[in-house]
Amino acid sequence: MKITIVEQSNNDDVEVIIKGSKNDKTVKSIYQTLLYYDTTIIGRKEHKKYTLSLKNILYFDTVDNKTFAYTEDNIFDIQHRLYQLEERLEKTPFLRVNKHTILNVKKIKTFNSTINGRMEAKLLNGERIKISRRYVPNLKDKLRGSSL
Repeated sequence: MKITIVEQSNNDDVEVIIKGSKNDKTVKSIYQTLLYYDTTIIGRKEHKKYTLSLKNILYFDTVDNKTFAYTEDNIFDIQHRLYQLEERLEKTPFLRVNKHTILNVKKIKTFNSTINGRMEAKLLNGERIKISRRYVPNLKDKLRGSSL
């Protein structure tokens, strides 16, 4: 793989050109990674709508049949159900880690094993998320990069 960066001081917009076969696994992986940085979702807070970049979202959680997006310093109401988000974010660093939570694995600072095969992830902001044993193998695959 060859990577070239052409610096343009007069252009604020970033353009990425990928040369290769659309069916190549590496090309697909690069494309999906770039989508992560460019994808947004609408969140609501105090009757206002906000455009949220996926790269700023720590995790999505469902409480009382309402879905929320958590960033470092805010919580936003999301109009999607968790299963809809799971489908939409399948090829991104987001991963379902328990019945109520989809986690951005790029926001994990550390994680450790707990009893009964479960894990706990400590996020960059200090929050802790429980990972049920059912989802631990998926987390390991995602961290290895085999499911991105």
